[in-house]
Amino acid sequence: MKRLLGLIVLALFTLTACSVPSNPPGSGGDKVEETPGVRPTSENAIEALQAYLLASNQGNCEGVKSLVTHPEVVDCDVVAELAGTWADSDEELTNLEFEAEVVDSAATITTTFSDGEVGRFSFVWTDDNRWLMVVDAEDS
Repeated sequence: MKRLLGLIVLALFTLTACSVPSNPPGSGGDKVEETPGVRPTSENAIEALQAYLLASNQGNCEGVKSLVTHPEVVDCDVVAELAGTWADSDEELTNLEFEAEVVDSAATITTTFSDGEVGRFSFVWTDDNRWLMVVDAEDS
């Protein structure tokens, strides 16, 4: 039930649809600027989602803000209130299995939580060579 509440509130400020906006701020659009040795991969997209889930589960608002496309829409009171909604422990989160589909500068990552609930998350590769969760500023 806590996770369902967490997903509902997260849906208020997160766009988790399969499509990613064509040019979210800082994403570089469809053109991926590559730094030698740094490129968008499914592995580093999954690492970004794991970092987001851990920060969110710990109630770490600054950590959450550092991992989304529109940090200004993150409500720190909500992040604190929803601490612990993704899992009972950080270890439970780190043991989840993830599937990531990366197309150009966009990734869609799917996981199944321990209660069988499926989570689907959208990320974009930014100009500064990192993945950020797509957050819809208009729905916040």
